[in-house]
Amino acid sequence: MAEIMHNIVKAATVDAVKAANFISISCDEVTSVDNQSWLSLHVYIIKEWSWIPILLSLERVVEGADAGNLTRVIIQALLTVGGLRGESLSSKLICLGADSESVFQGARTGVTWQIKLDYAPHMQGIHCMGHRTNLAV
Repeated sequence: MAEIMHNIVKAATVDAVKAANFISISCDEVTSVDNQSWLSLHVYIIKEWSWIPILLSLERVVEGADAGNLTRVIIQALLTVGGLRGESLSSKLICLGADSESVFQGARTGVTWQIKLDYAPHMQGIHCMGHRTNLAV
């Protein structure tokens, strides 16, 4: 039963992402109590003037949490779980929201820069509002 539900949710996610004119993503890397690194990746689409957040993937980061590896993990999730192709990624991905750590937002080396340079030239990087609020508090 769980596998059937997983396949239904996955198919609906792929359909929603493919149908969207534009997508925005946000992500955060965390270390679990057992010292594993995970990347939470959300995709946001607008459909009929409604903002729809979707948990795209929770990826285990095995090869280290450096910018190059996190970029590979994000792009792989967008292509496989999100069902995007390289050319649609370039035209659909408009924003990446993440914390201001140099790994994500670093000039010329961060994940945002690498995705913009190699995959989505019109994408903008923003500092995640959840992280800004957390910092303010």
